[in-house]
Amino acid sequence: MTFTPEETSKIKAMLLYIIKQNEKQTGGHGGFHITDLNPLLEDLEKEGKIKLRRTIHNSKYFLNK
Repeated sequence: MTFTPEETSKIKAMLLYIIKQNEKQTGGHGGFHITDLNPLLEDLEKEGKIKLRRTIHNSKYFLNK
């Protein structure tokens, strides 16, 4: 995936926000892992905005067109 510098900056800011929230909620004892985003992806899937499809090696999210 490629992003413009502005998009990259926004994504980094959102990830930093998520990591800071995780630190607050765990008192600094819980680290962030990318799988922590799974509940958000599952919510988007339930809302019908994305869908989970199996690929050759694993499953990936796609826009629900």
